Amino acid sequence: MKRLIILILMILACASFISAAVNEAIINESIASYRDNGGPYNLTAEIVGDNNVLLNWCNPNFDNQPMGFKIYCNGCAVLTISGSNVTDCLINNVCGGCHQFYVTACFDTGCESPASNIAEIIVTSTSDNYANVNKLALVVYPNPARFNAFLTLSGMQKGNVATVSIYNLKGQLIRKMDLRGNDKGNWDLKDSSGKRVSDGVYYLKVATPQGCVAGKVILLK
Repeated sequence: MKRLIILILMILACASFISAAVNEAIINESIASYRDNGGPYNLTAEIVGDNNVLLNWCNPNFDNQPMGFKIYCNGCAVLTISGSNVTDCLINNVCGGCHQFYVTACFDTGCESPASNIAEIIVTSTSDNYANVNKLALVVYPNPARFNAFLTLSGMQKGNVATVSIYNLKGQLIRKMDLRGNDKGNWDLKDSSGKRVSDGVYYLKVATPQGCVAGKVILLK
């Protein structure tokens, strides 16, 4: 009887080991399948120097090798890199503000892979006037501001409307506004609930059909 009990326990232990191994193989196969069919992953962003952003990511084992990679900032494509297994990119002279980056792989069919995770970073700037490669220019004044911050945007095509997103230092969205090109916008220094925000540094992201531009405003008592 004792031998029978030992034999049963050994069989149960072997069955448990086999089941765990099978489950692990299924999980690993699922992860591999996701990465084979997916895009770049584990994207990180860090500031290098005053206003340069270094992106690093991992690539899956692509079924078809990509021709290159496309970098997106705040939803806009800003750079395309050639190469089948690139895993980093340095973006120079990023304007001040809260920026969200993600990466896709590009193929010779004209298709792109699914996007990587989003890496968010805040870039500071010593200038009160902000411009980017799309020839959009944002001016914030007075800066520092005590009661109101006025915004003007130039370089946007007539009739287009820009969306201004305002973030605190933690990267949290606190207010959204609309702004037309060459019109003067007025931020009353209140959040979306109508409460006056605390003093400090706030970042502005302006999204237009032509591209994006960012700025910074300092609030004082």
